[in-house]
Amino acid sequence: MKTVVVLLAAFAIASITGCFIDTAPAASKGPMVGDSTAGAFELAASSVYHIESTWTNQGGAEVDWPSLQGRHRLVAFFFTHCGFACPRIVHDLKGILNEVPADDRREVGVVLVSIDPEHDTPEALQAFGMMHGLDELQWTLLRSADSNVRELAAALGVRYKRLAGGDFAHSNAIVLLDERGEIAARRDGPETGIQSILDALALTE
Repeated sequence: MKTVVVLLAAFAIASITGCFIDTAPAASKGPMVGDSTAGAFELAASSVYHIESTWTNQGGAEVDWPSLQGRHRLVAFFFTHCGFACPRIVHDLKGILNEVPADDRREVGVVLVSIDPEHDTPEALQAFGMMHGLDELQWTLLRSADSNVRELAAALGVRYKRLAGGDFAHSNAIVLLDERGEIAARRDGPETGIQSILDALALTE
């Protein structure tokens, strides 16, 4: 009798599991994302969210790169002791956000990726964010292993190199990712302006 009860319980669990699987989308060949606003969709082959890497944010928490999907993201590369170009990038990112209607602004996240993980500890990232008044609910500052930084930079078409003395030469690019992690627009330098990014966000006429 005990054996029959165990078998019936196992069958019941298997049936419940089977019902759960049957409710999933029929064609799920790749990573899916879903939330209350974006729904669920399959990532395209060109999505940068296929990159599997783990990062640390300014609060010291681990962040899996694919977890950032589901929201428009403005992505730029920087290092915290940068004296001119990086503060200018932050200024330009704020300028883009200021062009977004207030009701839509919370739908756009900003990611700053450190190219100097050796020195940019979570504490350094947090200090940089506080110095520039960056809201942690909207601005995510990340550090990771150098190999992960280089992989992401290559995927987004961003170049950088370490100079003598510890500074870096790097692209001043701002890349807009859509919810699926595809590049929707980019600004490769201050001279190119932000209009293409605003157009991609459908914020201008």
